[in-house]
Amino acid sequence: MNDSRLILNGESHQMLPTQFPGVYLSHCEYNGEEIESKFQGSFDFQYLSIYLPTTYCEIIIDDSKWQAPIMPDYPHHNEQQKLQTVMFAGATLIQALRLIGFNQFISPCILKNGTISLAKNCEESSIELFPHQGFVIPMPPPVGNKTNLSEEDYNWLLYAHSVLYNLSYETDLTPVFSAIDYCYQDMPARAKMTIIWAAIEHLVKPNPEKIRFGIRSRSAMLIGRTDEEIQLLYKQIGNLYGKRSAATHGRKFTYNKGLEINLLENQRLVEDLESLSSSYKLLCEILIKIIDRESMYSELELQKLEDEFQEKFPQ
Repeated sequence: MNDSRLILNGESHQMLPTQFPGVYLSHCEYNGEEIESKFQGSFDFQYLSIYLPTTYCEIIIDDSKWQAPIMPDYPHHNEQQKLQTVMFAGATLIQALRLIGFNQFISPCILKNGTISLAKNCEESSIELFPHQGFVIPMPPPVGNKTNLSEEDYNWLLYAHSVLYNLSYETDLTPVFSAIDYCYQDMPARAKMTIIWAAIEHLVKPNPEKIRFGIRSRSAMLIGRTDEEIQLLYKQIGNLYGKRSAATHGRKFTYNKGLEINLLENQRLVEDLESLSSSYKLLCEILIKIIDRESMYSELELQKLEDEFQEKFPQ
């Protein structure tokens, strides 16, 4: 039942603001109102109606607040540039929500000139629909999920959204965002594993001559807090990288001996699925580390981490 409301510290909310001006999380619930005529496209409502029965929250963006001194250039942008900014604001909020485990959702489209909750009050044929992707089957989240936001979650969400938005303009986070998005879609586990590790490699930038060692040492140094933890992470990341290699190079990965085989009896399949989940967690932990420092790691900083690892653990 909690899925039908925004729950913050056990209390239900109709709307929750973000630090980003004009951007809100808002409760919405479609109860069969006649809103098909409010859309411009002939099949827009049919596309959206697939998702409406299980939609209880939408991101509302009011860009009338995007002006000086906060965003002085925005009012002068053309429609395509404005749409891109709106997509950045929404996408970075979605990624921040997923990082704190609030991930029981998909984002099938953008509605321009209207919202689900206010559609019945909009003018006829005024709402434009911009699909994010074709119809997808919502998949179980790769890690545990939450239906309630704590105060700590909410405060970090506000902070992370702002940082991710700024980082998206300073550097290319497309490989990372794409990998996280694909993890929630119905696609082969082999493909998910490959894309996750491409995103990890994008963040830690290993030397081409020492890719495996570079990813292991740099990742362990980034997220490890003690020498013992760094050594353990180095070993665990090495095992995960081995699974990544199996997925990428066509060896057996998430191979199922048959539908009649009990999952617990197929140990290889269980291990591969666990490695996929752990790889996703690793990617998220590295991204969270970057958010907390509010900047990407430079190649020089990452090389220093690798050198420091070799000095600490020459074996």
